[in-house]
Amino acid sequence: MATRGKLSEDDQDEDDLDFEAGPGGVEGWHGKYEFNTAKSTPLGTGDDADAKRKRTVRELLLSRDPGLNQTLISSGTSISQLFDQDKWERHRMVDRFIVDLLSIPQSTVFLRLLKPCSVLAVYTAILVVLPNTVNQLCAHFKLMNPFANFAMSTLTLPASAHSLLGTLCGLVLVFRTNSSYGRFVEGRTAWGSLIRHARDVARLSVYVPDDKLRRRLCELCAAYAYVLKTRLRSGRTRSDPTDPTAFKDIPDESVRRCVTDPVLAETILASASTGNRCLFTLMTISKTLKASLEAGTPSEIHRNIEDAVSGMGLAGGVCERIVATPIPLSFSRHTARSLVIWLLTLPFVLVPMMGWLSVPCIFTLAYLVLGIDEIGIQIEEPFATLPLTPLCATIERDMSIAIADMDSSSSSPSEPEAVSDARFAPASH
Repeated sequence: MATRGKLSEDDQDEDDLDFEAGPGGVEGWHGKYEFNTAKSTPLGTGDDADAKRKRTVRELLLSRDPGLNQTLISSGTSISQLFDQDKWERHRMVDRFIVDLLSIPQSTVFLRLLKPCSVLAVYTAILVVLPNTVNQLCAHFKLMNPFANFAMSTLTLPASAHSLLGTLCGLVLVFRTNSSYGRFVEGRTAWGSLIRHARDVARLSVYVPDDKLRRRLCELCAAYAYVLKTRLRSGRTRSDPTDPTAFKDIPDESVRRCVTDPVLAETILASASTGNRCLFTLMTISKTLKASLEAGTPSEIHRNIEDAVSGMGLAGGVCERIVATPIPLSFSRHTARSLVIWLLTLPFVLVPMMGWLSVPCIFTLAYLVLGIDEIGIQIEEPFATLPLTPLCATIERDMSIAIADMDSSSSSPSEPEAVSDARFAPASH
């Protein structure tokens, strides 16, 4: 496993490091981003430094974690990064209302909903001009107008009746959004549990007497995080192979970086063709623990490490369940249909009263209502937006600490003995 440079406490934020993902930060990337060229000049010198400072959060996140779904990443503060105190301060800034309002044109949700909102606005405009247009055409061509007395007022829907449908849509949206948010929280909790159990393995590995087995144990735990990330981000296919949103996560470089034994690393990578790579890695960890037990690891410690490894497997299982099983599709479709029906009938309430003002009103309402459902769709599959690469790098860093401790202990084996001898030496009088 590669050793990272010494960092100050202010620089140890997992999301702010340009090398956080390691050499494999852009592995598996099929497209090419222009903003990657800004890395050629160190920050702080030249015009490239100014350009790098101006890079949006979205660009920075995609350059460090290319497995993120770039169509879902916000251009501002995003859930796809690990927060520190500075990010929290920006998140709760007092002028956020004005800033967020002015940044609507750059909003990911707005850009994704621009087409349906525009269609609904055009549909409303047609209803506004339809009666007069039909009357004028019939008069121009001297045709009999069967709708001579037609006006939108004759098709007005009672606002009270339409509000009942709106109440139903609100209940459906609340359930839909809460269900999606629960899945998002569960996915993030699973990765938090994975990190916690990996740290338990690193902490308890000090009881493994064989340095080679201890190193292998820590390296395999770091590799497991990357192969799990690959399993959760199996890839996005596009008809155009140069489309930058096409992506397939490839863990080869990360596994080879974490596992210093080349034969073992290639065995883990080759296990994808025979079955579950995550399960194979966990089985290899258990084989390592079995060998460490035979080498003299205390049985109680062996049991505790196995429990931690089981927790890592459980966290991976939770993630696999979330990514393989969406909210029931019928419910998602029914939500979309209910919202569209409500929006299609809304002009018959607003047009007779507001006329042309109903067009921007419908556009705005469509953006606000459909945006709630869009957010629920985005977070329903959390691993497209969660910062998995920084989380994997966190585990790799923690395992590096355990390995560095082992290397420092083995380089000076006589010092602990000297301390021990001095402790029990008879006092001189």
